[in-house]
Amino acid sequence: MDAREHVRIWRPAPDARVLLMHGVTTSYRVDPHGEMVFGLITRGGMLAQRGRRRYRFGPGHLCFWDSSAPHSGAPAGCRAWGARLLVVEPQAIEDLLRDIERLPTDATLAEPTVDDAPLARQFLAMHRELQDPAATTLARDTLLAEFMTSLITRHVARNRLDRRPSPIRRDAALRRACDLLRDRITESVTLDELAITANMSRFRFLRLFRDALGMPPHRFQVAQRIALARRMLESGRSVGDTAVATGFADQSHLHRHFVRTLGITPGAYAAAFGANAQ
Repeated sequence: MDAREHVRIWRPAPDARVLLMHGVTTSYRVDPHGEMVFGLITRGGMLAQRGRRRYRFGPGHLCFWDSSAPHSGAPAGCRAWGARLLVVEPQAIEDLLRDIERLPTDATLAEPTVDDAPLARQFLAMHRELQDPAATTLARDTLLAEFMTSLITRHVARNRLDRRPSPIRRDAALRRACDLLRDRITESVTLDELAITANMSRFRFLRLFRDALGMPPHRFQVAQRIALARRMLESGRSVGDTAVATGFADQSHLHRHFVRTLGITPGAYAAAFGANAQ
């Protein structure tokens, strides 16, 4: 990690399915697995790239990254930039959006830039409040729900690329397949097993699964393993033990997927989380 970099990582509560990050960095590159990431630039500037598109962010700018494609960032007119981030894990997305019935749960914006100063102020106030260990569960849940509602009703509704509702909410077959992958998170589940669980052909299952979750089953499985690995690292487990316990072939396999997903090594993640806890 560059000497100019300093990042804090924490959860607002031990059982929370969101991660909060705050700090300064000189670069990042991530390939999200079903997660949503919200960021607010607090100092300096960032030049982000997703596919062939580039986006420039400055202080006070709010950005939203869905899991549709990898993206990366570099300093813009500075040596490093500061930001506050909210990472919403896959299992939390459905819970956060379940009450907004007129909109699908696979929220996607046409562009990651969100030009909305009041929403940026709301995000900053929420992020600061979630930093307070004395905040109640009710306060945390309310702040997150209010921010997500503001974002969706003011931006997602008019900027969606795909307005079809996600079938995962009403398709019991797909839910059974997802449950199987979660329940057997460390095992080598086959496509045939998933198709049989969903009671459909392999080809139909793959198509419906990708349409519903925006990723194939193997990426969903990796997302579940990474989420479990984070929890284990946060509890003080070693990287080697975590790799074995979460179904990865070895420590290097976990390292590769962890860096690809969050842009930080498992060891650095554990250190940043542990330092914040202390």
